[in-house]
Amino acid sequence: MMKILVVEDERLLADSLQTLLTGRGFSVDTANDGLTGLEYAKTDVYDLVILDVMMPGLDGFELVRQIRPDFDGPIVFLTARVAEEDAVAGYGLGADDYVRKPFGAAELRAKVAAHLRRE
Repeated sequence: MMKILVVEDERLLADSLQTLLTGRGFSVDTANDGLTGLEYAKTDVYDLVILDVMMPGLDGFELVRQIRPDFDGPIVFLTARVAEEDAVAGYGLGADDYVRKPFGAAELRAKVAAHLRRE
């Protein structure tokens, strides 16, 4: 079973993502801040990471900086930061995708499936 880490400070959204992805057969861990997400990423093995940019403790950009040297799987930003320069910065740090909120559940499922197919 493929394992996904969701790092999202909005508890309701994190829970919804967990429900959405477990319904597709994935094992999903959720963290509600960047520091907890970093701890999860360093202590477990994940096939894909989905994370927000603006979070308490450690923002998503810094989280990617810290995990990317040891994690070679897909990283998908899921964020309210819609500026093009934010997306470019995310890709420059090693993200594989940048999904702007609000997003469609079907599109996110398709993106996750596409990234995992390539792995």
